[in-house]
Amino acid sequence: MVVALALLGCDDPAAAGSGGIFADNFIAPDVVSAWTWRDDGDTGVVVDENVVRGRMDDDGRVDVRRGARYSSGTEVGVFVWDIAASDIILSSWAWGDEGSGTPTVMALADSDDGDMASNGTGACTPQRYEWVTTTYGTFPDALACVCVGAPAPDGTYWFAENFSMVKAETSVFTLDLVAPW
Repeated sequence: MVVALALLGCDDPAAAGSGGIFADNFIAPDVVSAWTWRDDGDTGVVVDENVVRGRMDDDGRVDVRRGARYSSGTEVGVFVWDIAASDIILSSWAWGDEGSGTPTVMALADSDDGDMASNGTGACTPQRYEWVTTTYGTFPDALACVCVGAPAPDGTYWFAENFSMVKAETSVFTLDLVAPW
């Protein structure tokens, strides 16, 4: 695993070409169990009390809390990932007063770049990238899933191999990884 720390901002990532099995090493409880994201959209100094911290349990549930420490933080959201599936599936989500218990298929395991995963009235389209940059650093081997009209909020969800979701720019929340835990 390589993480190159950089103060590069959030430049557009470099496209990598076609991918194959997307779910491998992108969503799993043994990949990483905790994250710290900023959700203020700022790229300046990170204020520890204002960040959101997520912890995943063995069933794929990520509880998200705001505060300097996860244990004393205030709950702001929940993501439940289907870690038993070979596809990338957000089983349910909640953020503030919004949420959905209807699963969103973000990428099918046998997808190639640009293959849409239908979600009833909407769809998500995955694309592999050579890297993605967050406030924390630059991650090689990234996946972006652009969702429109799906049960998950419209927007782009970024996954880094061996780190799971490191960034999200959606109509409901914005997350940007600032530290591994």
